[in-house]
Amino acid sequence: RMTGLAPQRVANAQLRNLADRMGTAQRIEIDVLKAWLGERRLPASDPAHNHATMPGMQTEADIAALAAATGADFDKRFVTMMTAHHEGARQMAGDVLRGGADLRLNEMANEIAVEQASEIRRMRDLGVM
Repeated sequence: RMTGLAPQRVANAQLRNLADRMGTAQRIEIDVLKAWLGERRLPASDPAHNHATMPGMQTEADIAALAAATGADFDKRFVTMMTAHHEGARQMAGDVLRGGADLRLNEMANEIAVEQASEIRRMRDLGVM
């Protein structure tokens, strides 16, 4: 949702491009994970699972504030929120790597952890904070 807000609100063109790449990468990750679940005949979604409790997830109020922001204010909020989101993803990837036995899932967790760290560095290097 955050990357979908960027094209109309972002001030920094490099951040716009990075947000676009992040959105594309995350859609692919979601598709791969759904396929992984499908191969195991597991549901793609669990109504008992609350995404809001996952590390790095933003509240609806945070998303609303981001959606209301534009320009430099949007850029700062986006980088802060997306950094927290990526740190949460890295934490969950680490959990998988510490306890996972599925080779494909472990490889994906490793790739996600590396890419998320790289994207955090790229966002910080933009100097919008």
